[in-house]
Amino acid sequence: MSDHTPLEPTHHDELRELLGAYALDAVEPGEAAAVERHLRSCPQCRAEVEEHRAVAALLGNAGAAAPAGLWDRIAEAIDGDEGGAPVPSDPVAVLATLDGHDGAGPRPAPDGPAPVIPLGDARRGRRWSRPTVAVAAVAAACLLVAGAVGVLTIRDQQARIDDLAAQVDEAGVPGSVADALADPGSRVVRLAPPGSGDRPGDDGLVLRAVVTADGDGYLLGGTLPDAGPGSTYQLWGLDGGRAVSLGVLGHDPGVEAFQVEAPTAALAITTEARGGADQPTSAPLVVGSLA
Repeated sequence: MSDHTPLEPTHHDELRELLGAYALDAVEPGEAAAVERHLRSCPQCRAEVEEHRAVAALLGNAGAAAPAGLWDRIAEAIDGDEGGAPVPSDPVAVLATLDGHDGAGPRPAPDGPAPVIPLGDARRGRRWSRPTVAVAAVAAACLLVAGAVGVLTIRDQQARIDDLAAQVDEAGVPGSVADALADPGSRVVRLAPPGSGDRPGDDGLVLRAVVTADGDGYLLGGTLPDAGPGSTYQLWGLDGGRAVSLGVLGHDPGVEAFQVEAPTAALAITTEARGGADQPTSAPLVVGSLA
């Protein structure tokens, strides 16, 4: 049991952050009690818990062997002490020059520093059930490739796991995607609305992509709404003042493969007319650095 006793959360948003861990029986007793009280009066959160449990059940019964070296990388991701990778110049400026949008406007102020707990202590204080293996493995690989620090908040760690769990296809993680995530040379890209920092935008948009050292990429799906009839999402690679199409994703993308060529510095997704465009015609919905 951890020496750190977390405060019992009371707000809806705080409780919602715990739903993924609660569904996997990976929260402290006080947190579990708070979540259970909240679930009695919140049908939206009850439905989300059921979705988390359905994903965990699918992954737990996938039957596929874990990629070679994945478990070592899980330990490194939890106990490692790597610094974050430097972030290059804002990729939003590239599309801003192409679509006439000046990208002006203040970035939201951070909510203030959150208390941090060493992951070694946090790991001892959390109980992980068998169905969490595949999701935790993918999340740990994601943290390592992205240059995660050795000290993170429990909320941040769980948010990363929840993001990836929500992006898993109903049939389980495709083998090629799992291999890419387990590859030490791969980069995991977080695509979020411009200016949102480490938080998703007000509409909850956040996606993940993984890109191997050979340039093979996979968009892992996420929370993009249906673009509607006559429209499609399009993925772009950004390099200096250029935007190169990496693929037309359709109106409701899931797991999508693409190819990246050097020296692409960032990824972006726009909404275009059906069939796609040679160059972006709208401001990016989400962007993510390849650094």
